[in-house]
Amino acid sequence: MSRATVEAAQGAGEARGASGPAATSGRYLTLHLRDETYALPVEDVTEILEYRRPTPVPMMPPTVRGVIDRRGRAVPVIDTAVRFGGQATETGRRAAIVILERGHRAVGMLVDAVGAVVHLDGRDIEPPPEHVLTGKADVVAGMALVGDGFIVIVSTTALLSLDDGTAAGGAGRDTEGRQTVP
Repeated sequence: MSRATVEAAQGAGEARGASGPAATSGRYLTLHLRDETYALPVEDVTEILEYRRPTPVPMMPPTVRGVIDRRGRAVPVIDTAVRFGGQATETGRRAAIVILERGHRAVGMLVDAVGAVVHLDGRDIEPPPEHVLTGKADVVAGMALVGDGFIVIVSTTALLSLDDGTAAGGAGRDTEGRQTVP
């Protein structure tokens, strides 16, 4: 299996209310990084690939593992754990690359495992706690209380932008000001 499609739908279970949703009702793909569960809007996910080693590219931000070929196009692969402030992901047998795309921008997210598609109601989604996420709030779009824990909803916009402000899939600059293309 080299590709999977986002088809399975699973109920979100018992979710408790919150006020002021930061994200909207809809279907979300759940992802696992270490012991945490995250979610992305399904409409931004175009493919789920089995992990394959990205080709390293010099001068990329530390969060970028390299690039993979996707239909003749180089797509940067970010180490999601590093992007979220953690240690580099150790790729296991369930590791996957989730391809996100908006317009002409695409990025691959390296994750420990892909979960299921869940429906989250906007009333159950609350904004991230600002006092805790100082400097990292751009990555978190909201938090949904499901069962006994939270699912952190990730901002696709933040993931499509690399650490140094270079847009994924676009040109950047090296240390001498020359244009680079990921």
